[in-house]
Amino acid sequence: MIGAAHVVDIALAEAARLGGADETVVLVTDRVDAALRWANNTMTTNGESTSRTTTVISIVRRGDDAHVGSVRSSAVDPAVLADLVGASSACGGRGSRARDSAP
Repeated sequence: MIGAAHVVDIALAEAARLGGADETVVLVTDRVDAALRWANNTMTTNGESTSRTTTVISIVRRGDDAHVGSVRSSAVDPAVLADLVGASSACGGRGSRARDSAP
């Protein structure tokens, strides 16, 4: 699995290349879980799991209005990032005006 900072760099570069959103936010959440159990009056691990979610938020501005689209994926393949950014940008472009937007 590539580093979180590298995921952000790839996604932001793809957003700049596509140019569909005025602003792009990329959130990468890594999570590690350990399954603990008791065996012979001592605690031991029964295994560990690692997971990642990547969220891309695209903000498309039209005048003073902001339209926001967000997409989340648990895929860790870097090739998926381009589709994730494109889907987020498309959602932002089709979305209704954000009620809480500020110029």
